[in-house]
Amino acid sequence: MKKYYAGYNLYGTNVSYKSMGWAVKAFDTVKERDSWVRKHWCNENGNNIAENITYKDARDILGAGNWVEYEGWMINEKYDPRN
Repeated sequence: MKKYYAGYNLYGTNVSYKSMGWAVKAFDTVKERDSWVRKHWCNENGNNIAENITYKDARDILGAGNWVEYEGWMINEKYDPRN
């Protein structure tokens, strides 16, 4: 099933996806993703910290391989602490 992704970075979304601080959430529908991004798009200082991202962007953040959900966030399976 197709997933829709949101990127989240406490340092702000104006940094490269290869930079530190990025996390990825996956959603089943565009509506769910867009609702989550609208709720979390900025921090208390007004800095943009969440945005819609593509599958390619998620791959840039998480790396190649299999991804799994861990505590609500997507991680690369090779970093899964449950293994």
